[in-house]
Amino acid sequence: MKKIIIIFGLVIAGSALIPAGGSRGPRLSNSPSLKNSRNLVSSMAALEYGKIPLYFIPNRGQVDERALFYAKTQSYTLWMTKQGLVFDSARRHEKEGERKGAKFKILKSDTPLSDSEFGREASRLRFLDASPSPGVVALEPTEHRVNYFLGGNPDMWRTNIQTSKAVLYKEIYSKIDLKVYGVEKQVEYDWLVKPGGAVKDIRFAYQNAQKTQLDGDGNLIAWTRFGELIHKKPLSYQEIGGEKVDVQVKFRRIESDTYGFEAESYDRRYPLTIDPVVLVYSTYLGGSDRDQSYDIAVDNLGSAYVVGTTVSPDFPVKNAYDSTWNTNVDIFITKFSPAGNALVYSTYLGGNGSDSGSSIAVDSSGSAYVTGITYYSSDFPVQNAYDPTWNGANDAFVTKLSPAGNTLAYSTFLGGTGNDSGAGIAVDSFGSAYVTGFTESSDFPFFSAYDSTANGNRDVFVTKFTPAGNSLAYSTFLGGSESDVGSDVAVDAGGAAYVTGTTYSADFPMQNAFDSSIGGGYLWSGYYVYDAFVTKIDSTGRSLVFSTFLGGAGSDYGNAIAVD
Repeated sequence: MKKIIIIFGLVIAGSALIPAGGSRGPRLSNSPSLKNSRNLVSSMAALEYGKIPLYFIPNRGQVDERALFYAKTQSYTLWMTKQGLVFDSARRHEKEGERKGAKFKILKSDTPLSDSEFGREASRLRFLDASPSPGVVALEPTEHRVNYFLGGNPDMWRTNIQTSKAVLYKEIYSKIDLKVYGVEKQVEYDWLVKPGGAVKDIRFAYQNAQKTQLDGDGNLIAWTRFGELIHKKPLSYQEIGGEKVDVQVKFRRIESDTYGFEAESYDRRYPLTIDPVVLVYSTYLGGSDRDQSYDIAVDNLGSAYVVGTTVSPDFPVKNAYDSTWNTNVDIFITKFSPAGNALVYSTYLGGNGSDSGSSIAVDSSGSAYVTGITYYSSDFPVQNAYDPTWNGANDAFVTKLSPAGNTLAYSTFLGGTGNDSGAGIAVDSFGSAYVTGFTESSDFPFFSAYDSTANGNRDVFVTKFTPAGNSLAYSTFLGGSESDVGSDVAVDAGGAAYVTGTTYSADFPMQNAFDSSIGGGYLWSGYYVYDAFVTKIDSTGRSLVFSTFLGGAGSDYGNAIAVD
């Protein structure tokens, strides 16, 4: 029995709270072989989830003086003080006149939290018996600058503040540093034990937790009023002679809510890195048979939306549009609560054939948009459809679920008489869905197209639907005389679509190209050698802003794309 495991990671800190607004807010698809690409999609899903830059900002007087640095992720703010790491995951309901000037109010560690006054989760990782004044410095400076124009007094403004990718606490213990850095939408930290340093010197206390304990697998679990925080058993290693050597390090309980580390024998002539990871939640999702996730999206409240395929007749359903397994292989669409401990909805989607969901996007209202492929499902559910009729062979589909997940806003076939597959989907601020994939149909529907003629045996398609989903804003072929596959699409604020995928066509259309010559496009030992491509289509769908190959002499695949 195989199930999906969905993991969300971040590092926890905090209890002396510094209120600040954190913002909230990728998908992968198929390369030339739909079957092979799914394995790649699932293995990359964790990497693509919430893929945004993370910058550490030094305090130049724009926030409370106790914060030396801070970082804002999509769902929380991490404040870094001399005494510890403060994790502030939500905003305080501010009262009029409470915030003055350019500084944020900081709550004392013993300030009680009132559910009526605070909508937040907070805790602190406090360093014990550590240096009272460690050197705290920026590492890996970036070109990104931030500016604070707060209030009407220019003397209070702070401008051109340089950010960094990491922050280092130097000599927080004797010959031990602490590096804090950003990975995707989370914060991680490494304890760096230098030669001569003692692992047992590291001690920290959890504050603002209901209780803490070590489980049977060596994980540190902290219970807060918002749920469990799971510190996974550390991944620890040394680099010796150019080789990475694993070292067994585990948490040790010192006293109530106070912990450190215990290391097995290691070579003390070389540095040791101790790298814990903290999970907000980790959950199985599936039934008694095979279940596979292909894509994930997150809304501005932190709810996760997952799409994939299932052959489990007992896949968990809740508030479902379709609570009954249809036959063979069905699509599933599942929305989790922000805490991850409950389903908002979970539904089957499919017909009498086999159906697969490849990509999901979510708009600001919480409506989910899904694309994929339906294999001979003539009765695939349609609603307010652009094309309500199965075209033959394999069709792409595009479905929009209501925010509650129990009704379809629209659902439509998309394709011609050949094989068609939806691989990537994006949605703009107006609710228009942009879809890409591949088509083997010379009669694939086109409208207001850059290219209205099928070029080779397999072409990329890029299709934009109107917000109602029952008509096309544009639909175009994109490709050359050989095989081309679209894998993913992104859209910018101006409505321009960015597409990536894989091509075997030396005559793939180029425009203002970084690389106008294909590196692949030939057979080697019986295998085709492909290039990735990146193409930007203007908002009308009629012209290319740029289009380029991307690759070398071997095979290269474009699988996902994002735009800043």
